[in-house]
Amino acid sequence: MFGSIINALRAPLSALAEWRRREIARAELESLDDRTLADIGISRAEIPFVVTGNASRGPHVYGSATAPGVAANANSAARSAA
Repeated sequence: MFGSIINALRAPLSALAEWRRREIARAELESLDDRTLADIGISRAEIPFVVTGNASRGPHVYGSATAPGVAANANSAARSAA
């Protein structure tokens, strides 16, 4: 009987613990300044995605400095073409 009660509570408690872990991580990242976030390779706008594990770090990320052939502005495009 107690085993079934424990099993019934395991999933919600696990979900609550995971939510709390993400909230702590989010708060810690948001407390960092923009320069420190840039040093670890994320922007302030990416914090929710990083915390949930949905961050995509491939070359298709808009504005990524590592994306081949993607210029941040017209000056960068002219310089890279020269």
